[in-house]
Amino acid sequence: MKDICSNLGMNGDHYRNQKKKIQKDELLKGGSKLTPLESNGGIQETMLLELDYLPIWLAKINPTRFSDELKKELMDYQLKAKDV
Repeated sequence: MKDICSNLGMNGDHYRNQKKKIQKDELLKGGSKLTPLESNGGIQETMLLELDYLPIWLAKINPTRFSDELKKELMDYQLKAKDV
């Protein structure tokens, strides 16, 4: 999740907001899992999302909440994901 958010140009706040939304979403939370991940700063908790749920998650992100550049990138991802 974090890498995908980063690839879309989202910052840490965007990632945390998306993580909360997934945890509250009845459909998406079934395909997500919080797991410990070792990093240079110690053990961090990260969210994993099953690949089958990725297109659903991407489709649920509202592009109007982001900058024009990020909005275009997100909409490109969403259009690609619709074909999956």
